[in-house]
Amino acid sequence: MKNISIKSLIFLIVIGGLTLPFHWVPSEKMVIPKKKLSFSRTFVTEDDVKEIVEKYYLGSPKEKFEIEGDPLTDAIKDKWNVYTNGNNTIYQHLK
Repeated sequence: MKNISIKSLIFLIVIGGLTLPFHWVPSEKMVIPKKKLSFSRTFVTEDDVKEIVEKYYLGSPKEKFEIEGDPLTDAIKDKWNVYTNGNNTIYQHLK
């Protein structure tokens, strides 16, 4: 029993070590290094991607300032374009 719990602990440490330093973006097939270790946006969904590019292209100056220089934003912004057409928000995947 003790052997199983030690193996489980080692497994969790390895998984944590592999996931914490990166943003994993499965929809874009990207792995992006984080600025600092955290659980924030470790696994990024397509909805998260759309939220990020929407802030970058359509956000207020304050929102744009908050995400400026973020490695995740920098990597994703070049792959998407977002614009409005009347009341509709259009998300266009570029690459």
